[in-house]
Amino acid sequence: MRRAHSCCGLVASLALLLSSAVVAQDESAIAEGWHVVRPGETLWSLAERYLGSDENWPVLHALNPEIEDPHWIAPGDRVRVRVEGVTSLEMAQISKVSRRVEEQLSPHPWVPSNEEDLLNPRDGVRTFEASSSELLFPDATRLVISEDSLVFLGHGGRVEREVRRDEIEIVVGQADYGAGSEAEARSLILGGSRVQPAAASGERSSARVRKPETGAVEVMIFEGQGAVESGGASQVVEAGMGTLVEEGEPPSPPEALLVAAEIESPAAQSEWYVADLAFSWKPVDGAKSYVLEVCGDPHCGLLETRQTGLDATASNVSVSLGLHYWRVTAVSESGLDGFPSEPAAFTVVSTSADTEGPTVAWRVSGPNVERRGKTYLGVGARVEIDVEDSASGVESWEVMLDGTPVEPEVAQEVWEKGSHKLVVVARDRAGNEATSEPFRFIYDPQPPRIRIGFEIGRVFHNFRGEVEPVEGPAGRRRFSADLTWSLTDESWQPVGEGEWTLGKTFGFSLRSSGKRTRIYPQKGAALRLKPGRGARVLTIDKLSGPGEVVFRVDRTDEVEPRLIVEAVDRLGNRSSVSWPLSKGRRWGSN
Repeated sequence: MRRAHSCCGLVASLALLLSSAVVAQDESAIAEGWHVVRPGETLWSLAERYLGSDENWPVLHALNPEIEDPHWIAPGDRVRVRVEGVTSLEMAQISKVSRRVEEQLSPHPWVPSNEEDLLNPRDGVRTFEASSSELLFPDATRLVISEDSLVFLGHGGRVEREVRRDEIEIVVGQADYGAGSEAEARSLILGGSRVQPAAASGERSSARVRKPETGAVEVMIFEGQGAVESGGASQVVEAGMGTLVEEGEPPSPPEALLVAAEIESPAAQSEWYVADLAFSWKPVDGAKSYVLEVCGDPHCGLLETRQTGLDATASNVSVSLGLHYWRVTAVSESGLDGFPSEPAAFTVVSTSADTEGPTVAWRVSGPNVERRGKTYLGVGARVEIDVEDSASGVESWEVMLDGTPVEPEVAQEVWEKGSHKLVVVARDRAGNEATSEPFRFIYDPQPPRIRIGFEIGRVFHNFRGEVEPVEGPAGRRRFSADLTWSLTDESWQPVGEGEWTLGKTFGFSLRSSGKRTRIYPQKGAALRLKPGRGARVLTIDKLSGPGEVVFRVDRTDEVEPRLIVEAVDRLGNRSSVSWPLSKGRRWGSN
């Protein structure tokens, strides 16, 4: 849960740089700003402070034509000034204000903060719950102040002891500190502990320190390293490590910080059509809880929402129209924060009343057939999935294959033989979720089984498959119309009264009508059938069903021609067998 304390409970003395959030570098710097006049100040004194010489007062007068008498400005007046030649130790500018933020421009009382107001030594800024501010220094260093914080440049009136210019004192609360390698060394003071961040040459230092109202001080080093002193002992903490410090005790041995969480939704650069968004991220090993932040800028200088103590990897947040950024931080069992995730930008473009989830359509390409109300897919078939949402757009979708989440590409690959079920769970950018009707199919990668033998006698070749009978005239059972007898060789001519009928186990039977019948594949060679006997061809395919059976004679071998039987099922799976046709020999001796 959110740590409960008043904003005034956090005092951070800023002699050089100080932060209660992330300090970052930016190419921009202070060019102009608003100065609130203090007692005894004149345009001449302001010109000397901001422009380096009191002789430059006409420059300030030109920026403020409403000042009738340049010799007279009153305390409390807001004067526009240019900033040139001022070091980062002397001033800062309030560059961003989110929600309830107040400033104290000594000796004036606390008033609501204004963007572009300039702070001088002993001036302060305080933020309240779910509020934040950002300070910009003349050297382009940025200081982001998080919620429930109180910050002073120099040392504030609430600090009881004098604070050195190279110190930042955190009385209670949290501060994120960051600086380049050339920055002057600074110490972070937290009760009886001192933290000295340092950066390697050409790199940055980045640290987070937190002093709760009760309990141990927490120190986390993200970049560079930090020397932590307490209880008469010193501990060096390297990048990616953290330590706990009990009051008056030596620092605990450093422990590794948790890695940054991987965000899921809202995805970076995504657009949304609803105000109430579901934020989700992948779990981090070792995390006890998470901190979710939604901001109006990448540095979280414009804090919108901050949720702490989340024990799940998802949370709902109401956001306004426009551009937003969000990040999440995993917290370990010891209470140390891990690395924050990279801020992800997303945009709420509308809050229309879209209450319908996405629609899902299936498209099948390649070998496929419908049979008895079932869909059969063959080798090379692909299932294309179309997910659409015309109202708010599709945010994400997940494919479930036989109840297990898989990548969408799996729906286009080779499956295990047999029955399968595909289901898509899709979510639109208005937060609506829809589960598709299941797409059921049977994958058939195997060719038919072929059996050929005598009507009475042994079957001596066996392959897989099935034939589907249909009812013919007068109830006579005939072959399916998809099964054809192809005479691909004109010399293969049946003679006598042979006919094709349906055998008892579904197949082709070529038999004699009562006398010996010969079928001549070529001159001098014959397939002889005894009266009442016949040759049976069975094609069996228990999945998609047989498609076509083709008989032909292969005479490439002049000594012994061969009878070729080819079977193709309805998905194009093909099998074939062959037998020699020898002169004077009865078919079946093989």
